[in-house]
Amino acid sequence: KSYTVDSAYASRAESIKGSLEARKYADFVVLSEDPTAVPASEISQIQVESTWVGGECRYRAG
Repeated sequence: KSYTVDSAYASRAESIKGSLEARKYADFVVLSEDPTAVPASEISQIQVESTWVGGECRYRAG
């Protein structure tokens, strides 16, 4: 939450970013694993499945 909704609120930009909603910026990545749920030694093994910028897919693995 501190990386999304709260940071958007802190910068007074919650109307355009901070959550995935219609008419808001949508820059995010889809990962193969949750980096907070794997041991630190395995984080480098996580694969990027897709990258989205402005709500459009810019990269898709495979």
